[in-house]
Amino acid sequence: LSVDSGALREPMRVTLEAPKEPIPPGTPGMWHLPDAAVTGEIFSARGCDDLAGAAATLCLLNKLIDMQSAAHVVGLFTRAEEVGFAGALAAAQNRWLPEGCAVIGLETSKALPTAQQGQGAIIRAGDRACVFSPSLTWFISQCAGRLSDEKPPLLYQRKLMDGGACNSTAFLANGYDAAGLCVALGNYHNMTAQDQCGWNVGGRTGPGIGSESIHMGDFYGMVELLVETAQRMHEYTGDLTALQARMATMHAQQQEMRLYAGPRGAQQHAGPPGQ
Repeated sequence: LSVDSGALREPMRVTLEAPKEPIPPGTPGMWHLPDAAVTGEIFSARGCDDLAGAAATLCLLNKLIDMQSAAHVVGLFTRAEEVGFAGALAAAQNRWLPEGCAVIGLETSKALPTAQQGQGAIIRAGDRACVFSPSLTWFISQCAGRLSDEKPPLLYQRKLMDGGACNSTAFLANGYDAAGLCVALGNYHNMTAQDQCGWNVGGRTGPGIGSESIHMGDFYGMVELLVETAQRMHEYTGDLTALQARMATMHAQQQEMRLYAGPRGAQQHAGPPGQ
């Protein structure tokens, strides 16, 4: 069986063996790749996208329960993202999430030259379709910075991951305050190529087909950041008021000082004699 992939310079040849028993219609299939395994710091499996996001959600809930935290968190598991965000759009259009809630989409996103594995969880500024909520993205970034100061050497990144579109866009387009977190994915959609992220881990079957992979440190960091954000979400105002106040303080303490620096400026700033 020859398949013209359209994305490759040469047609891809796929060899199919006759099954020993009839396969019922609707049976899911998968590439003949090894079972999930951890090699060093890298976890590889037939599919990490979006199982890693589902696993992070469960880890978040477990940690909050163990900590007896008062944080209010809803874990929403959707389906069929790759064929048009079917589950996410159904939830968004039917308003199944609480009104006024902040949506943080969890993803594994294609590793990029500027967003590599092992450099920490990624605060996703946007995807291929749009830029996410500035206020929610800034709030998560503040949580990450605070957590990094308290628990070094926690690593995190803030990147525009434009290798594809994700569920956060579906919620954003339907009026929700939405942002995203992700980890860099090797062998995105099981597509592998020499010298690209993921080539040397997991398994390969046929030309250009390999196990997906993520960095365990990135994953654990994403869970820690989720816990921190969830516990501080009561501080989130939904706007940039905190950033505006910070900018005003910065101006008052630094810019005005520089503006009136020097003998002439100091004399002008002092006001008329006798005051």
